[in-house]
Amino acid sequence: MPEAIERYIERGDNTYPDDPDMWRFRAEISTFTATSKKEHEWRRNLGSDAIWLGINYLGLWDTVKAMGIPRFLPFSKRINHRYEFHDDKLSSMVSAARHAISIDEKRSTFPSLGRGNTPVLNAASSGVRVDGRGFADQPFQQLWFAGNHGSVGGGGNKIGLSSITLRWMAIGAQSAGLALSEEDLNRQAWDMDVHEDLSNDFGPAPSAGQWVMQNSVRERDGPTDLMELSLAAFDRYVEDNSYRPNTLEHLYDELFKLDATEKTMIRAQMLARDGGRTHSRKSNCDVDQ
Repeated sequence: MPEAIERYIERGDNTYPDDPDMWRFRAEISTFTATSKKEHEWRRNLGSDAIWLGINYLGLWDTVKAMGIPRFLPFSKRINHRYEFHDDKLSSMVSAARHAISIDEKRSTFPSLGRGNTPVLNAASSGVRVDGRGFADQPFQQLWFAGNHGSVGGGGNKIGLSSITLRWMAIGAQSAGLALSEEDLNRQAWDMDVHEDLSNDFGPAPSAGQWVMQNSVRERDGPTDLMELSLAAFDRYVEDNSYRPNTLEHLYDELFKLDATEKTMIRAQMLARDGGRTHSRKSNCDVDQ
């Protein structure tokens, strides 16, 4: 185990999952499982009866770079290098994934860690392109949702926003083949409110040091393509003129120019992309009612 952790931390060219050196290492410590089709074929050619271990679906809620010490402290880059994620790419062992990113998380100690290769994975999948903006029912999705880290990920008393992300995750899981009970899901995600409070803080009061770190603010670099926005966040923007977070500044020009017909068309495209309904609108609209 210590050597496996060291290889993960090292981040050298020969420590990536599909490097032959890693195949040999895993063949020694994990005799019966291979983590990619290429490795599985390599093992079978050597006479191994190892099975291929794949992940049908991976759901992620606002993954952040919260390991190590805060980035605004001196020498943080040097210290944190050892504790950073190996990379931000989804492994080839994952067949489908969804990642919900928070638009309104401003703590500098919670910088977003996006998955950078979702467009490449979708292009290589069997997804059907509907137009130049994206794919219908993409197996790999990474979308931005209204709310801070706790609102998107859930855990507090306010569930209006986290119910939406949970339903979005569940739709992805069902598309990947997981049988889910609608009755059980409705008990967990029953209050889908796109206008819920953006903050969902919970737990004991922070110490003085924690308070300082939590109030060190840094806006996230947000989406640059409208189809990276969740339908729920799009609806909140359209229905609430006061919701104009700086994280969405790259989209404001395009959003401002949309007329009613174009907004309806965008909603229909987002609904097709998601593969199902995550919420109902409170304003009049002839789509998703």
